Amino acid sequence: MSKPKSKKRSTFIRLIQLILPYKGLILFSLICMVGFNIFTAAPVYYAKDIVDGIVYGDKPELKQYFLVGLGLIIVFGLKGIFFFGQNYSIGYLVQRLITRLRQRLFNHMVGLSFSFFSRSKTGDLVSRFTNDLNVFQNTLVIGVTGPFRDIPRFFMLLGIMFFRSWELSLVTMIIIPIALFFIHLFGLRNKKAVSDRQISFSELSTLVIETITGIRVVKAFGMEDYEKERINKANEELYSNHMRSIIIDSYSTPVIQVIGASAGATIVVYGGYLIIHGVI
Repeated sequence: MSKPKSKKRSTFIRLIQLILPYKGLILFSLICMVGFNIFTAAPVYYAKDIVDGIVYGDKPELKQYFLVGLGLIIVFGLKGIFFFGQNYSIGYLVQRLITRLRQRLFNHMVGLSFSFFSRSKTGDLVSRFTNDLNVFQNTLVIGVTGPFRDIPRFFMLLGIMFFRSWELSLVTMIIIPIALFFIHLFGLRNKKAVSDRQISFSELSTLVIETITGIRVVKAFGMEDYEKERINKANEELYSNHMRSIIIDSYSTPVIQVIGASAGATIVVYGGYLIIHGVI
């Protein structure tokens, strides 16, 4: 087995060991995710039947509209409760893990040798407690909610679509790969920008800490302008990397929205064609 694979497996095992004490909380969160997905899919599944029953039924009464409205309130209320449960439990779990990791990281760091601190930049070490843990926190949230909430919900809604109209669903399936391609492309670009931003932040932190801790030397040798220039260069580099992320976020969202709108327009036109010809 190669070293990268062995390292990944070791990291995964250690992560599982950190999570295991919270297995009850994880189970509760999974139950909430299932409930959230069910009450997300339910309105989609019954929407057509409800509308058809009211519009095309015999002598629709006000009572029917009242029951539909009440049903929507109940469904979305339960959906909100399940969302709160899963969001709070996942947030609690992630924050507890980050707190434990931060403490373990510090405990490990203070036990290292002098040579380690001699060859390490102070800003890099500080960055481990700030940027790196924040990125890991976001990764944990996505890693939990993605496989257990978002992906099952996607397939549930996709199944309902095929059940209702496989013709329209096939049209949607043509659009999905295009959207996934752009999402993947934007994700790779943003990942690179975030990585560069972390490096820039670490370098800036190192310079600031070194300047402050060595301020007596800086002033004694009249190096204020030199230090200002170093900080300015690192600061501008961090600004540039932040702007790269902002630019990627700014154009990726409209592109995805246009793709979604194109899919919606295609479905409307093709759906109208199927209705006119009595297919659905």
